Amino acid sequence: MSEYLIVHNSIVPDYFLTVLEANQGLKTGRFKNVSEATRQLGISRSTYYKYHDKVFPSDTSDGQHRAVLSLNLEHRAGLLSDVLNIISCHGASVLTISQAIPIDGVASVLLSLDVSDISDSLEKLVQELRKKEGVCNPQLISVS
Repeated sequence: MSEYLIVHNSIVPDYFLTVLEANQGLKTGRFKNVSEATRQLGISRSTYYKYHDKVFPSDTSDGQHRAVLSLNLEHRAGLLSDVLNIISCHGASVLTISQAIPIDGVASVLLSLDVSDISDSLEKLVQELRKKEGVCNPQLISVS
């Protein structure tokens, strides 16, 4: 069974929707920080931090489905290319890549992906990345 579910918002607890509203408000600048968002929306900071990276909106205005992945890569020639190949083999395409300069032999990488035509689940993609030697801590950050 997949780690990820798509459910109608009428059956999720209200605080999930409030966490989504807080995330959106932080992205758009409506809220300056998490404290302001949680205070104005009436949820605890602990509730926000427990779920802020676990609930995502499912719709996009252009019909394109996107995901953001964060991972760390050992500084080895060809490793990023191997990661991109894994992503491509799953039917996802890269929209943007942001890579930091390696520190102590490890570079942090943030990938935004178009997953509209993904052949498998995002969970399987992340699992395959976890198995790749030199890839550390791949995490799904956002899905929209």
